[in-house]
Parts: sequence; structure tokens; C-alpha cells
Amino acid sequence: MSRSLRCAACATPIPDPRPTQRFCNKRCRDRANWRRSRGLPEQDPATKDQDLPSITKLDRQIAGKDRTIARLRAGRQVDRDRARAAEVAAAAADRRAERAIESMGRDQHAISRRNADLADALRQVRQEAKTQSEHVDQLREVLTRFRVDAEQREQAERQVPIQTIRRQWEALAARLARQASGKTALPLAGLDQEVVTTWQRLRQQTPAPSSSSADGKAPAPARPTRPTARPKRKNR
Repeated sequence: MSRSLRCAACATPIPDPRPTQRFCNKRCRDRANWRRSRGLPEQDPATKDQDLPSITKLDRQIAGKDRTIARLRAGRQVDRDRARAAEVAAAAADRRAERAIESMGRDQHAISRRNADLADALRQVRQEAKTQSEHVDQLREVLTRFRVDAEQREQAERQVPIQTIRRQWEALAARLARQASGKTALPLAGLDQEVVTTWQRLRQQTPAPSSSSADGKAPAPARPTRPTARPKRKNR
């Protein structure tokens, strides 16, 4: 800061002086012109000695004010630099935040798309699982029917030999009974007699079933064919 100009007549500091200004007011300018017209110095000697201490004091105060202003300006410049650095840092932080938000938006979009794909895949898997479950249920029903049919078939196959054996046993018992009751009765052995006795007892309890005759009689078993006798050889 430049020092203020002083009035050429009274040595008073001129606030905001113009480059060509020499006096503080019109009174000092007129007084200086009057003294100059009479060959006297422009400055009033009466006020010169009186104003010198105050002027010196004012100069020291002005110098102190100048230093304070310079210090304040320096501090203000530091504050401005700090504010500018803070603005730059804030702008950089804003740019980083914007990039982070954009990245998060892209990631969120990718996650949403992946979730949608996973949801579609899950629906397809559930539909396939439902279809497979229905197919498994159908296979179970078919397997159950097959098992029932197999059990019935196996039971029927087991019953066929029993019925055949029963018919053969009844036929044998009837033949033994005829042999024991005919005109040419033959004595029965112990086992044959037990067979005939059991057969007669069963016939008394329940009539014997018959598949060939309507009256309930067991069909007569076919007699075994006897082998043809070989002709005797003549003695030579």
C-alpha cells in the first residue's frame, strides 16, 4: 500500500488523493497561493512545528496499519489458496462420486439382469421338476399296476399246479376207491387206504369241483397205454 499524500500547506494526509492533488482542501490551496504571491513558503510555519509530532505518530500508525493490512492480505491470500484447493478437492470428490454412482448403476443393472435370468432359469427348472414329478407319478402308477398284475399272475401260476395236483390226486383216489369196491376188489396198502379215506372224508364235507362234468363227478383218468408185446422168437 502506498503512503497517502500530505497537504503542501498543513501537512495533513490527503485521503484518496489524485495524482496532481497537492492540498487537502480549498482553504489550504488559497492560503498557499496567498503565501506564494508574497514570496513565502507554501507551508505554514506556525502549524509545521505543532503538527510534526502528530505527523510522526500518524506515520508510525500508518506503517503499523500497512503491516497489518499486508499481513491480512497475506492471510487472505492463504485463505483463498486454501479455499481454491478445497474447491478443487471437492470437485475431484464430486467427479469420483459421479463415477462411483455410474459404476454402481451399471453394477445394479447387471445384477438386475442376472437376477432376471436366474428367475427365468428357476421358473424353467420348477416347470421341468413339475413335469418330471408328474411323469414320475405316472411311472409309479404304471409300476404299481405292473406289480399288481405280476402278483396276480404269480398267484395264478402258483394256483395252477395246485389245482392240477388236486385233480390228479382226486382221480387217483377215485381209481383206488373203485379198485377197492369192485367185484374184483384188491386189498389196499396203508398209504393207498389213507388216500381213499381222506378223499371220502373231503367229499362228505364239500363236493369235489369238476371242470368237465356238470354233475360234479371227477372225470375218469385215461388208462396208460400198454406197450405192445414183442413176438416170441422161435427156437432154431
